[in-house]
Amino acid sequence: MKKIAFLLLVALMVSCNNSEKTSISGKYKFNIIEDKDGEAAKQGDFLFISLKAIDENDSLWLNTYDRPDPYFIRKDTAMWNAGKQGFFEIYNDLSEGDSIKFTVTAEQVFTETYGMPVLAKIKPELKVTFYSQLTEIKDSVQFMTYYQEMQMKAQMEMMAEMEKQMEVDGKIIDDYLSENGISYETTEGGVRYTITSVGKGENAQPGDSIKAKYSGYLMDKTPFDSGTYDFVIDRSSVIQGWHDGFKALNKGSKATLYIPSALGYGPRSTGPIPANSVLVFDVEVLDLK
Repeated sequence: MKKIAFLLLVALMVSCNNSEKTSISGKYKFNIIEDKDGEAAKQGDFLFISLKAIDENDSLWLNTYDRPDPYFIRKDTAMWNAGKQGFFEIYNDLSEGDSIKFTVTAEQVFTETYGMPVLAKIKPELKVTFYSQLTEIKDSVQFMTYYQEMQMKAQMEMMAEMEKQMEVDGKIIDDYLSENGISYETTEGGVRYTITSVGKGENAQPGDSIKAKYSGYLMDKTPFDSGTYDFVIDRSSVIQGWHDGFKALNKGSKATLYIPSALGYGPRSTGPIPANSVLVFDVEVLDLK
């Protein structure tokens, strides 16, 4: 649908008598391709826009028409009138459904609009043509509702992916332990562990301080870290698999923890640890209080 919308925009550009306009500060020129003659956004409203940018060498810079997540800006008439937010000021008087075309330099894109230096391989005077449509206007209340809904959707999608990955990782760990004849137990959170030396006293509880000695490696035995570390159960910023796994241990105990990636570093790679990696830790509880 978004590709069709862009093709219609191009068709309108060819068929219509484009009227040239000047932006609110006078810095930018743009052409109205389609004018819906509606009401312009109010101060503080959020403008949802589609953009396609092509430079004078026919290289595609940007195409949000193909993106599932919308691109949006917030209307700030004072800043736009002062020419302080680059070409976004062009949208000041547009209404929902309006389509435009404008050409700016690379310097106006990078420096004036996004506040960053032009990339070394790009000439500042390179011309870039934007085709754009203002697809929707939301006031601050509508935007907050939309934003919360998008956050909830993203969170649900992330949880669904985590559950799926937990199943994959769980099978990898269980198969490995079974094939190697290693007996193990599993925490409520899904960490598999095997105790190699029993300690003394009660197991760690939320809020307890632990001093741990550890060696971490991947399932293929590739080491990635080792040392000693002090942390507080369920409070310190360590991976969730540590919080879960150490609750099964007491002072002086030694164990091996097999941690699914969802309880480790998840879908992001971290240093020598690839994305979605099962983590293995040989640990010893040096102190617990």
